[in-house]
Order: sequence, then structure tokens, then C-alpha cells
Amino acid sequence: MKIAQRRPIVSIFSVILFCVVSSGLFALTPQSALASSECSVIPKPNIGYEIPINPGYSSSCESINFGDFAWDAFVALNWPAKKNGKPLRDTMIGTAPNKTRVWEYYESPEQVFQDPHERLKEESPLPLMRLSEFGLQFGSNEKLSKSNDIDSSIFGEGLNPLVDRAGNYILNEIRMNPVEAKQIVANGWNTVEGLKPFATKRKPFELMCSDRFPRGTYPQESDRASVYDNNIPCSVENGNNTVGTIEIKASWMVLPEDKKDLPSWVNPSEYYTTTKSLYVRELATEKATTKVTVPVALVGFHLLHKTSQFGWVWSTFEHIKNAPYDKDLSETERYNIHYNLYDPDCQGYCEVNTPMATPPYLWRPKFPHAVTAKGEPQTPSQITRLVPIRDYAETLNEKWQAALPSVWKNYQLIGVQWLQNPYIPYQALRNVQPGKLANPTLEPYVQKTEIGSCITCHTAAKLPIDSPEPIKADFSFLLKYAKRSSH
Repeated sequence: MKIAQRRPIVSIFSVILFCVVSSGLFALTPQSALASSECSVIPKPNIGYEIPINPGYSSSCESINFGDFAWDAFVALNWPAKKNGKPLRDTMIGTAPNKTRVWEYYESPEQVFQDPHERLKEESPLPLMRLSEFGLQFGSNEKLSKSNDIDSSIFGEGLNPLVDRAGNYILNEIRMNPVEAKQIVANGWNTVEGLKPFATKRKPFELMCSDRFPRGTYPQESDRASVYDNNIPCSVENGNNTVGTIEIKASWMVLPEDKKDLPSWVNPSEYYTTTKSLYVRELATEKATTKVTVPVALVGFHLLHKTSQFGWVWSTFEHIKNAPYDKDLSETERYNIHYNLYDPDCQGYCEVNTPMATPPYLWRPKFPHAVTAKGEPQTPSQITRLVPIRDYAETLNEKWQAALPSVWKNYQLIGVQWLQNPYIPYQALRNVQPGKLANPTLEPYVQKTEIGSCITCHTAAKLPIDSPEPIKADFSFLLKYAKRSSH
């Protein structure tokens, strides 16, 4: 297990913001999922360090092409990197297990949205990652104490922690690639004051998209000329060959420091492992206290990528041993198959896909770390997959897993969503419905709701400014963390 060097501190949260929003967006539909069967040739996996610019496109193979684009990006972002965040070009993805991945060098929202004056300091304090995606956040300069308790407010109002089978909270973090971070900081959008002009501007708020490098063609070939000349659906710097804005949400399973505490169903050699840090605090205070560093294994990976051809593309990956498909439970329980988030031999309170942990959600030094106010272990969650992995994803997973070395063959694509018509992103077209997509480690409980899709949820993202009508934040929830400058 490697030791992290000056890593940003991770967050803990259970699910992505619960949102049920009517949306005029176009996402993967059951019909388009069937299109993969019409593809005569499945692309050969591209095991490389270059992040793709745009997905290829053909009307009969759109699902396969978007899935291949997602896999291509997943591999490149998880490529081992130098200390400057650049990929190690002479190293294959599976031959440097102790190297930090490319995306782990991306900035956290706390770094991008910190006080603008702090960014100018050569040795600014290491930012404290928020303890909940939509909850409270704390500064990094408070005096440390001996307490290792976490109080319930760190999960945010309405959020519930996900507890794995071993009895640990699933840890989560968010990163923003340099394209997005630089654009936000350069324009002063990391402050509320810097965003206020959008209240009166006619021009919409737009994050950077990729350069116009067509890997395929636009959905409507007749629209291509007008799109290039007059109506690019996002901001782009010509000639820079940028990959566009990328946002990443990753989820981690906590591992024990002592091998004797390792659960029988967990083999660390099957995961990408590293260490992550978080602050825990005294139950009776509002101050961050002790920095805790724990070994972890990657179990979930959301990837949001803004391209010039399709606007935003959403893809989500996970480890193959997270949870069984709900309709396969009889086989899972029959053979006692081991999963990280589901126990086929569960005893006691075992309701599926329901929050089990009880507040306050506390942390103890001893593994497993999740405990109640009485010091008793929190009840593990019982998570199953309610949204099946798409057929095209299964086809691609088989190809990519066979081609990938070492631990990376143990990850799988769940599905992809995209804007089929990014030129009118918030308007509906008849007979097109968003497809449902969920990651058991990042949306374990939202699976049970009627929420439409990742795209539907992100329609609710607004700028944190006062205006006669809410200003859309280009599908990014991260702008809500823009600070009010005190200078």
C-alpha cells in the first residue's frame, strides 16, 4: 500500500443530491441501447494515456461509440502520472501500482473555490475537503485535539452515509480538471461577486468544451456547418486541442491497516489502492479536529466530460464486486457470492437499498471505523443494483477487461448518457425520454426513486447569485461553492 504525498483531504457523503426535476434533455434510451446490436465491428480497446477529445458517432452504433469513448477516458484518467500530473508515457497503466493517477492531481473544489487571495500564497494551507457534498465545510487551521468522532452534520441535511459490508463509511471526493479550474479562476467565477454579471448578461454561463476534433460526425450532418460557424454549444479556445471540462466523483472503500483485520471477501490486489485523509471532529464542537489517513480501494467512478460535439457526456464505472443485480439475488444467495455492499447471509435488519446507519455518524480509530453514539458498529447497508448494466456496456466491458492488465480488469462500465442535441440543451424533443442510470456506490438510495437520470438531476444546477430568474450553471453543481470575498 503506498503512502500518499500531500493529498487533498477526502469528503464523506452518501449520495449525489437527491433531485427529481422535469427535464428537456436527451439521454440514453432503451431504444438506443439496442442500437449496439446493429454494429458489425466493435472497436478495439485503446489502452493509452491520451484523454479522448470527442466520441465517434454513427446512428446505428451510438451506444457502442459512447461507451468506447467512456472506457477510453477512464483508462487515460487512471494512467499513472508524474508529480506534475502528466501521464507517464513510457509506463503502462498496470505496471506502476504505487503511482498516483492523472485525475488525482486535479484540483478539488475546495482548492478552486477557496479565498482568491489564498491561491496567491506560495505555501497556502492544505485545503480541507468538505465533509459532505452538500453539507458543512470547515477550515484547515483549527487546533487539533485527540477526538476521532464525526458528528451527523457532516453528511448534510437529507443525506445518509453508505456503510460497506465490513462496517466502514464509503468515502467520496470530487476533482476538477485544469481546463475547468483555470477557466473558473481566470474569470473570477470562484466568487459570488464574479458570477453576478450573469444576472444581466444575455450570454449563458458556459464551461469550456473540447476542441473541434471530430472523432466522428455530428448527429445531424446537415447541421454541422452552422454548428461550427454560428452555434457551438460551449466555449472553446481554437487550436489548443484541449480535452474540455472534466469533473470526477470517486468513491473509496476503507481498508484496514493491519492485514489480520482484512475481511475474508476483500482481496486488495483486485483494486486500485492508495491512501486518503479526512478530518474528524469532536461531537460537541463545530471545529475540525484530527486528521485521519486510511488505506482505501477505488470502488466507484463518475466521469462528466464536456465535448464540442455533444455537450456533456456522463459515464459511470464501478468495481465488479460492489453489489449484485437485484434480479439475480437468488443466485447470489444460493452460492453465497461475496460483495462489498451486500451480504447474502445477512442477519437482523437487512432491508435492501435503505439507509441503515443511525445518527450521529461517528468515527473510531479501530477498524471498522463507523460506529453509533454508543460506540457500537453501524449497521452495514444492503445494496443491490436496481438499474441493470446496459447491453452495450456489457459487450464493451468484456473487450476492455480482457485487454487491461492487473487490477483494472476488475472495473466495469455501468452506462453512459449524453445530450443528443446540445444546441438546445434545455428543450425537449418529442418521443425522446432520458434513460435511467445509477451507480450503487454513489447513488445507492436514489435508485429506488423515480429520478430520471444523471442529466435530469444536473438540470437543477444554478449559479449562487440573485436574479429575477435562476441562472443555469451549465449542468455543474460545483459553482454553488463560489465564495463571497471578504476583501
